[in-house]
Amino acid sequence: MKLEKLEPKNLWKNFEHICTIPHPSHHEEALSNWLHQQAKSLGLESKRDLFGNVIVRKPASPGRERRPGIIMQAHIDMVGQAVPGSTHNFARDPIIPRFHPDNQEWLSATGTTLGADNGIGAAAMLCYMEDTSLEHGPMEFLFTTNEEDGMTGAASISSTSLQGKYLLNLDGEEIDEFTIGCGGTVRSSAVLHLSDSNVDSSYRWAKVRVEGLLGGHSGIDINRGRGHASQLLCRILEASLCDCRIATLNGGDTASAIPREAEVLAGVPEWDFDSWRQDLEAEARHIAGELDETDPGFNLSFTPCAAPLRALDVEESRILVDLIRSIPNGILAMETAIANTVRTSSNLGILKLTHEAPGATFLETMCLIRSTSDDEKLKVADEIEDVLFRAGATTKRPVTSPAWTPEPQSPLLATATTCYQNLFGKLPGIAATHAALECGMFRPLYPHWDMISLGPLIRNPHSPEEMVHIESVAMFWQLLQDLVRAL
Repeated sequence: MKLEKLEPKNLWKNFEHICTIPHPSHHEEALSNWLHQQAKSLGLESKRDLFGNVIVRKPASPGRERRPGIIMQAHIDMVGQAVPGSTHNFARDPIIPRFHPDNQEWLSATGTTLGADNGIGAAAMLCYMEDTSLEHGPMEFLFTTNEEDGMTGAASISSTSLQGKYLLNLDGEEIDEFTIGCGGTVRSSAVLHLSDSNVDSSYRWAKVRVEGLLGGHSGIDINRGRGHASQLLCRILEASLCDCRIATLNGGDTASAIPREAEVLAGVPEWDFDSWRQDLEAEARHIAGELDETDPGFNLSFTPCAAPLRALDVEESRILVDLIRSIPNGILAMETAIANTVRTSSNLGILKLTHEAPGATFLETMCLIRSTSDDEKLKVADEIEDVLFRAGATTKRPVTSPAWTPEPQSPLLATATTCYQNLFGKLPGIAATHAALECGMFRPLYPHWDMISLGPLIRNPHSPEEMVHIESVAMFWQLLQDLVRAL
């Protein structure tokens, strides 16, 4: 489809081109190079660093040279999630946008995440770089890499990289809301060595799979009552007292997404096989009832299969399931001063049991902890790592990011609120998000910056059901122009 037929034409044209360039986290080089070359072709000053971040500078429009500097910022990576059975390669294949099949007021992708998070923001920045008719003061455009898997791009920005006063983070996902704060994060990874052994012919084996869940963003969607595939699968395995041996166990592939699917290859003695299956399916029916309103697609599939060569023994299999179930997961604390707002959560985003050699099996986990309290965030990370350490795992924290403390009296917020009210005849919502934003990384480096986050209406980010409301993109663009003009 030709997105440039939609309004605003230039923004949709830019977004459509971004979709043609593969850019999942850790694979942003082609898009980073293209942005850098686009800036240079427009005669703008552009620098691309070793991490792939691109900083572009554009002089003020005539008569606005003395205005405070404005920084627009968006990340250029996207979360790669595809529907079951998809052969899409996010590092190689383009994203194919389409009108949502159930509602053409929304744009989605064909079987994958869309990348509106944060491709719409990047496309808007390109419009400002290209259009010489727009009114603005001195501008800088900061395109960052790897926001979705650790914010390593933002973490590499120095305290002297940028010169502006106002930061407009274009990573918002609610058109009628400005974000002025965010939770901090800790990514905690662990590796646990386990011992496997040969299997014997007295066991029957099956692939047991949890599927059909909505998943979603582990910050924004954590309070929507959605099922966590890995935890639910282990709960189902716990429901039977049969002597189960586990060969493989996998759930989730990115820390920032709630796992939608999880699968175990497991076996029990021949004489227990039917009762084992009945136990698992009975527990699955209980779970389906619990998720009936919030995640109705939950399904358990049970497929008898050939025996593997090796597996964990019964005791190690039981210890493994108990260990996973004991890892703090989901909502852990709510804000006391803000109704219905999550303060602290954890998401077991990656779970992988692999055999590397006879007798050598490794469990890999990655948890993403979020909190508006840095102390609480670190306490939860300590608790998770203590659970895993006592089981014999080695742990590390590859990435941490600080919380962004809200500033309700911000002059930038006041100006943005006035612009919104003048345009749309109502006041916007003001919020702090449980999701992490790169603003948290920037605050220690640039304490003088006045920052807000804004964007169009996006639903189901970090899942193949991601979609962006088409009309809200036009509203976002109109608001952005008025705000920049007013600063």
